Amino acid sequence: MKSVKSLLVPFIVLVALIIGAIVYFIVDNYNNNGNRESSSGVFDVVYYNTSDVSALSVYNRDSGNTVLVKCNGNIDGYFTYEYLGDDREEGADYSQNKLYTFISCLSSFYCYSKVSETGNYQEYGLDDPCYVVTISTVNNVETKVHVGDVSPDGNYCYIYVDDSKDIYTISSSTLEKIGYASLDFLESKALNIDFSELKSVHFDRKTDGVTFDIAADYSEYGVSTYTIVSPYKHPASQFFTKLITNVASLEITDYLSIDKADLADYGLSNPTFHFVYTMKNGDKTELYFGLSKDGYYYGYLIGMDNYFKVADNQLTGIELKELSLIEENVFSYDEREVSSINCTYGDQTFKFSVKVPDDSNIFSDDASCELDGRKAEVIDVKGRSFQAALYESINGIAIGGIDLDAKVDTTQKPVLTLSFIDKDYKITEYEFFVRTDDSFYVCRDNEYMNFYVYSRELFFNGGDDPYAYGLWDSYELLRAAISDNHSGVYEIPKETT
Repeated sequence: MKSVKSLLVPFIVLVALIIGAIVYFIVDNYNNNGNRESSSGVFDVVYYNTSDVSALSVYNRDSGNTVLVKCNGNIDGYFTYEYLGDDREEGADYSQNKLYTFISCLSSFYCYSKVSETGNYQEYGLDDPCYVVTISTVNNVETKVHVGDVSPDGNYCYIYVDDSKDIYTISSSTLEKIGYASLDFLESKALNIDFSELKSVHFDRKTDGVTFDIAADYSEYGVSTYTIVSPYKHPASQFFTKLITNVASLEITDYLSIDKADLADYGLSNPTFHFVYTMKNGDKTELYFGLSKDGYYYGYLIGMDNYFKVADNQLTGIELKELSLIEENVFSYDEREVSSINCTYGDQTFKFSVKVPDDSNIFSDDASCELDGRKAEVIDVKGRSFQAALYESINGIAIGGIDLDAKVDTTQKPVLTLSFIDKDYKITEYEFFVRTDDSFYVCRDNEYMNFYVYSRELFFNGGDDPYAYGLWDSYELLRAAISDNHSGVYEIPKETT
C-alpha cells in the first residue's frame, strides 16, 4: 500500500499544472483583450488583433439592419473579406480595403474616460443602444460593445461592453465607421475628395431657398469639422456633416444616358440641389441633383459626360429643414476649456467656476465646481450631479428658430446675460433680448446671431427631474442643494414638482 507521502507528490504536480494553465489563460486573454494604456494616454477597453477576428457585425437600431463582415484566412496568412450584411447587393463590388479598415477600426475601442460604474444605462442612452457591435474571434470568443448617446459637447459617445456596468467614452468620430452600411463598402466613387485639402463647401437648394457657405477644417487627428460662415456663423449639425461627407465620397449606383428632352422627368432640367467643393489649391468640384424619385437621386457632375443615379440613403439629410442642418444648441463649450461662467438676470447674478482636468469631464469625480465661491459637488438620491445639471442647462440651450430679417435693438438692456471666461481669460458674452412673451433673440458680443430661443430654455422648473430645468431654475436648484444637502446628497422637495 502506497504511503500518503508518495501520493502527495503527483497530486502537488497536478495542482501546479492546473495553476500554470490558469495563469497562461489569464495572461493570454489579457494580451488579446486587456485594458492597455496607449501612448496618447487613452486606454482600450476592447482590443483584438485583426488576424484574431473571424467576423464583425453592427446592429443598427434605427434601420433594423445588421452589417456583417466575414474574415477568411488561408495557410499563407493572407486574408480576404466578405460583406454579408442585411443590405448586401448581389453582384456589387465591395472594396477589400474598406472592409479591412472597418474590421481594423472596430476590433479595438480606445476610451477616454470611465464615466460610470453603476450601470445607469438610461442616462447615457444605453438602455436602448443606437448600435451593438459584435466581435467574433477565431477562438470562438464573442464580445459585444453597446453604443449609446453622443455627449453634450459632441466630442464623445458612451459605451459599455457585454453585461458590464462600467460606462466609458469613445471619440464620436468612431460613429462614422459604426454607422456604415452596404454602400459605404462599394468600390465605385463619383468623387474622391481629399478632406485634408478641402477648403470650403457651398450648398443651396431651391425648395426653401437655403444657401450655405461652409468652412472646412481638417484636424491633426484626421477628423473633419464644418462651420457655416454665411448667412450666419454656426457649426453644421452631425446630419449635415454626414451629408457633406457622403457627397464627397459618393457611391454611384448606375450611370445613365438621358436625352435633354427627358431631363425634367429626373428633376434635372432645373436641379433642386447644388454642391460646390473648393480645394485649398483653388480646384472646384460641382454637382447638381434633382428631387428623389423611386428611391434614387439623379444628378450630374460638371465635367462628367454621363448622368448618374445614387441611392437616396446616401443623401440622407439633403431635404432636412434648415434648423436640423445646424448644431442644435446656441453654443457648445468644452468644460475642460472653461474657467468660469457669469450670469446676470435682472438685479441677480451668479458666478459658476469650473475645474475639469484635461483627461476628464463634468460628470467625473475629479471635476470640481463652485457656485459663488461655495463648493458645488452635490448629487441627488439617484446619483445625478447638480453641478453637471447646471452646466448642461447652460451649455445645452437649444435654438428655437432662425430669423434672418429681425432687427434687434442691442442698446436696450437684455433680460439675461451669460459670460464665458476660458482658461486663456478670453470672454465671450451672450445676451438674450425679448422677442415675444415666450421667446428671446440671442446676441453674441452684442451682435445678433440670427437665432431665437424659447423661454423654457432659460426659465423652467423641472420638478423632481434635474434634467428638465431651464438655466436660471437649474442655478436656483443647485443653490438650494448646496445649502440643504445632507452629506453631499440633496433630495428635491416634493412641493417643487
